[in-house]
Amino acid sequence: MSDIILTTNSTDEPNDGYITWTPIPLIIKNLDQKTGRLQISCKEIAESITKAVFLSDRAAVPSDTILLDFTGEDEQTIFVAGKYQPNKKHNGASPDSKDITIEAHWIGENDVFAGSFDVMIRVRKNANELSDKAIKDFTNALAKLNGIKIDSDPTPGPGKGEYVKDFVDMHVDGARFNQHGDSHFLPWHRLYILDLERKLQEIDPLVTLPYWKFDQPAPRVFHQDFLGETEQLPSGSTFTPGVANKLVKFSVDNHLSKWQINDVGGIPRESFFNTINDFPKNPFPNFELLNEEDTLQLGGQDARLGTQRTGFSRMEASPHGSAHVSFNGRVNNVPVAPQDPLFFLLHCNVDRLWAKWQNKFDRDNLTEEKSYPYLSPAAGLDPWKIIDATQWPWDNTTSSPGNLLPPGTRKYNFTKSRVGGRNFPNNIPKIMDAIDPFANEKSDHYLDFGYDDVPFKYRQLEESVITAEPALAGVSEFRDIIKTTSPMETNEREEKLNKQLEIANNEERIDELINVLNDADAAANDKEKALQTLELISIFSPLMPIKTPEFVNALRGLLDNPDTNLRQKAFANLAVMKDEIAQERLLTDLLSQKSESEKVLPTHEIISLLGHDEKVLTKSLLKKIAENPPDKKSLIEVVRHIPADNDSLEMLKDIMEDVSNPLELRSMIPGMINNVSPTSFINSTKKIIEEGNDEMILPLAKGLAEIENKNVQSEIDETKDLFQKRMESAPDEIKQATMRILFSDNNE
Repeated sequence: MSDIILTTNSTDEPNDGYITWTPIPLIIKNLDQKTGRLQISCKEIAESITKAVFLSDRAAVPSDTILLDFTGEDEQTIFVAGKYQPNKKHNGASPDSKDITIEAHWIGENDVFAGSFDVMIRVRKNANELSDKAIKDFTNALAKLNGIKIDSDPTPGPGKGEYVKDFVDMHVDGARFNQHGDSHFLPWHRLYILDLERKLQEIDPLVTLPYWKFDQPAPRVFHQDFLGETEQLPSGSTFTPGVANKLVKFSVDNHLSKWQINDVGGIPRESFFNTINDFPKNPFPNFELLNEEDTLQLGGQDARLGTQRTGFSRMEASPHGSAHVSFNGRVNNVPVAPQDPLFFLLHCNVDRLWAKWQNKFDRDNLTEEKSYPYLSPAAGLDPWKIIDATQWPWDNTTSSPGNLLPPGTRKYNFTKSRVGGRNFPNNIPKIMDAIDPFANEKSDHYLDFGYDDVPFKYRQLEESVITAEPALAGVSEFRDIIKTTSPMETNEREEKLNKQLEIANNEERIDELINVLNDADAAANDKEKALQTLELISIFSPLMPIKTPEFVNALRGLLDNPDTNLRQKAFANLAVMKDEIAQERLLTDLLSQKSESEKVLPTHEIISLLGHDEKVLTKSLLKKIAENPPDKKSLIEVVRHIPADNDSLEMLKDIMEDVSNPLELRSMIPGMINNVSPTSFINSTKKIIEEGNDEMILPLAKGLAEIENKNVQSEIDETKDLFQKRMESAPDEIKQATMRILFSDNNE
């Protein structure tokens, strides 16, 4: 038995042993109160490159090993951190598991082993560089948070989990003023994604929130095994807020294939760029996505723009806004953007860029105006903007401007750290809690997360590293960490960005654009440009919420416009806002006997838009459309939006069994009906298999593997036998995948 116990948070729980680049206490418990010299070091597990460093106190120089003298004490505390190794994979962070062991040895007794402790350097990593295991761990945790059943844990069902009831409903139009349009945009979203990450870590402590590095190609992110294969829009396609005609495609093994928001299945998303070998190019002229280098120049030495904005907060427009609007679908529209989980990877990168900027310019001091300009109340300043203000929804205030109460369980319920990061008084975070999350300034600021490319700043090393003194041990390993600042250089991209910001913060300019929409004599092309600009700045303008009534009236005036693109855009914007006049117009056409060409929009687009409000798109209405759909696209939208229950069971079975329906439609259904009636699902599965249709084999096998009702086990086994017989003549690729799903001992 070991006579030394090592721990980072005074517990023996399995959630112990997760560190970042920030030094945290390492407690050495001397169980036998033995006297002697103890060496603490680390060794890699298997072929890992991961290493830890040790410090006698937080201000000391880090080293690979440390010696401690025990003279009968029962406990000592030192500090441990991940070793930042530039140019190594993830800069030396753990890829997907605990891959180093901290060991204690008594010196002078033939190096006697005294105790060990497995550790993971757990930081947020580039999503495109994740291992297959890390991708699966993350997507599984995300699916569970959505309510999707993966194992024997209880679940509320797809679309009914905390992801929807808490996190989606936290980022809605009625809270836009709390979260956007100023320098508070950055700290609020830092807290928001941290809340989600901690919730994911309650499901699987190995998981961190990865970031989508949106100025580089990311083919692994937009893959069927990760966040879904995303179809590229044809050149010249129209930007549509909150709406896409195509769902992303998932592999049968990816539990996100059952993603739902309430009763609506799938993730509508189409891209304006090639997701395999390119990065976002969006449809807005003069709104180019800033790359990382240019983004980090925003603000520079002088971090003020005007009197109430940090220079870096301009990144809310670009690259943040540019990345959002590089897609059609939910992710491009503020009130519904988190319905697509890509939102959180996008915002993780936004937060990473802020962290890198803070690191570069030393913007983590809570008393420095350049870190955050609202240090204290000022005349005319909203109270929740100041640095010591508590934040909606966790503080149980109401949102601005919508006066919304906290959704779900968020009232006084910011997810607590289970590893040792800071928990907030009364479980209510303030803006100031987000300014120094890596504890560069003070140790009690640490929030227990990090980025693979944002190292901890060892302050005691800076002067020596910059002057290149060789006397300090270990300096070479940190030489690349310390960077000197340089003045911001104005460039063409920033000039374009400033033009967008000038409009976003100028009420007269916004009024001019709205007047163009209202002008009956204005050309359709001018109206479309004005509407595009208003859509764009609505993502980050602090004035747009105030102008909402005028904007809504202008949009209503476009509902009968002869220009198809303008009409569609107007309906799309109003549908997201749940505007009753637009809803009534869409419903009237949906229920009419008009031909598709006579309707204001095609039926499938009307269903998709009305789906923003589940109270309007009722089950009875959807069933009526399904009886005589005008086309397959409309039937797909019906299935996406209809709740799976006993009332819709027979309809869904008929659609799944009909071989004339497209695979995209049929493969949506197994996961919907096997929870309602496993027996009905099994009967349909047998029928389809016996008909010899290969294309449905994998979706049906996945549905069968997920049934856990023991009362139908004999029927499940019988159906598996049918699959095995069918595999004798199936293509090898289908055969291997099916056997893995149905008969692998590791099947989840």
